[in-house]
Amino acid sequence: MVVELPDGDVFDAGDEVKIIFIVRDPDGVDKFTWGIFLQNLTPLVGGDKFCGGATECKIEVEENAPPLTGTYIVGADAVDVHGNAARGTSAIYVP
Repeated sequence: MVVELPDGDVFDAGDEVKIIFIVRDPDGVDKFTWGIFLQNLTPLVGGDKFCGGATECKIEVEENAPPLTGTYIVGADAVDVHGNAARGTSAIYVP
């Protein structure tokens, strides 16, 4: 699983953040849930992507950076067609 931040990982409060989630599994990806979270894993924003068994599933999202200074987790939990789970994370920083 890849969590890509093509514009870097440091943003001012309210800036637009582009995030690309790419999940690959040779057996097929069923779905994944993505989000931006506080350090204690409280979700701020997120969503689901249903992949229907594709070997690669991708979504690009654009969200505003959180309004408060801090470090935020960007991540996704994926499930393959056999029910196996995987997690990928990155972080964004609001100085």
